[in-house]
Amino acid sequence: MDPDFIDALTQLELPGNVRQLENVVRWVLVNKDDDTPLTLRDLPLEIWQQLSEQGNPCQVSLESADKGKGIQQATQEPLRQDIPASLVNLLDLNGWNLSRSLQYCERLLLEAALHKAHGNQSYTARLLGITPRSVYNKVHKYHLHL
Repeated sequence: MDPDFIDALTQLELPGNVRQLENVVRWVLVNKDDDTPLTLRDLPLEIWQQLSEQGNPCQVSLESADKGKGIQQATQEPLRQDIPASLVNLLDLNGWNLSRSLQYCERLLLEAALHKAHGNQSYTARLLGITPRSVYNKVHKYHLHL
């Protein structure tokens, strides 16, 4: 594990203590698609949001997490000028495979909407402008836990 990854885990508020920590690490391992050490890039969106809401963000952008280099201050609102660079990084991570990149984005957006809707799939569907059945299917497709 990368030291920044461990640092991020120590900053989390985990009411379930060891079990919840174990579930986070297990989720990261299951969703990791290579054999590299665990990094901040591997953390789920909800963890990033929790750290950001605590006012203790890991101080990492996706770019620095991906490269393992310098740390930048994360904000709750993405910096618009960083979006093109983030998209190039996303494509690089997925071997410039558009389908995998889009699936990754779809999963992140679905996780964010589910988080905002507190797990309510009907409300998530309204937020995203899709049917509740589509949300249900995508939740199962990506093995998301509500």
